[in-house]
This record gives sequence, structure tokens and C-alpha cells, in this order.
Amino acid sequence: MKSREINKFRSNYKPYRGIAGDDGLHLAVLFDEKDDIKSKGGKWNPAPEGEEGGHWSMPNARLDDNDGQGPGTIRQWLDGHAMIVGPQGPLNTELARSHVEALNRTGM
Repeated sequence: MKSREINKFRSNYKPYRGIAGDDGLHLAVLFDEKDDIKSKGGKWNPAPEGEEGGHWSMPNARLDDNDGQGPGTIRQWLDGHAMIVGPQGPLNTELARSHVEALNRTGM
């Protein structure tokens, strides 16, 4: 995503309540935020050869960690900064099913 697209995405952002993919979460990160994301364990995913762009992601192994820079988890920090686009990588079918069932029970 380019800066304009990220800003538009963030202007309509709703807290992310979905699941992470097998490779974590796909993120919308502005250039001046890249050092913060790297310090939390984020990874740059270049676009396939011949394509433009690329994107940041946060691996599953880091999402529930506290980075020592404040209360809450890295996932909560990402959500509070309107950065979570969605899952990164394939979805685990059982995890997705249980997540949907839990949402149905709570009426969300």
C-alpha cells in the first residue's frame, strides 16, 4: 500500500477481531513507522519479482508478546495504531471455525 492508501485505510479502521494467518498478520505501515515495526519483530515482504510494492507483516510468534514499551501485547499495539490489514499466509481451518463459532456465541 502507498501512503495515500494507508491513510484512507486508517481513516475507516475498525478494531481487528479476525484471526492471524499461518504467517501472522499483514500490516499497513507508513515509511516513518518501519523502525517501530522492525523493533517489534515485524518482517518486510517484498513484492514478487516484476511487481511493484511489498508489505510488512508481524509473525504469530510475536503477536502475544509485550515489547516492554508499554502495556498490552504487540497485537494490541498494532490494532491501536490501525495497522492490521488481515491474515498473512494460509488460514488454519480449525482455528477459523472456532473463531467464527465464538463470534456467533457472543453475537458479534
